[in-house]
Amino acid sequence: MRLVSISVRNYRVLRDVHVDLDPSLTLVGAPNETGKSTLIEAAHRALFLRARTTGKLREAMLSQGRAEHPEVGVSFFARGKSWQVFKKFAGAAGQCALTEVGGSTWHGDDAEGPGLDLPQMGAGQPRGVPADPREDDRQLLSRPGIHRVAV
Repeated sequence: MRLVSISVRNYRVLRDVHVDLDPSLTLVGAPNETGKSTLIEAAHRALFLRARTTGKLREAMLSQGRAEHPEVGVSFFARGKSWQVFKKFAGAAGQCALTEVGGSTWHGDDAEGPGLDLPQMGAGQPRGVPADPREDDRQLLSRPGIHRVAV
């Protein structure tokens, strides 16, 4: 999977940000506490966390002083195709859409978890990736395509 762009609205300190990512290298630089890590976190959550997430995880995404729900869109290239995922983290009313650019669009539970389980040619709906934050690391690391990286 190669990320192409990230769009974030009303997510912590990020009001309305769009970043196009270079295919070979993108460096994000800015002063402390301006949202660099938040941008990456938002992209990660759009790819691997359910839009209907509630509780502390969702509360941690909220932008202070704004009533709007956090929204994150990620465009990416995987399995030879271009994809877009959009999530509105609105608790039980959360919304998710996964679009194969130039092809089908899936919504709701059918669109959850595109990062690890995209639909294949001739296959049915994409299956969601469990995004339970309590999931054991060993179970997560046992999934195909997941590798631990030391930083």
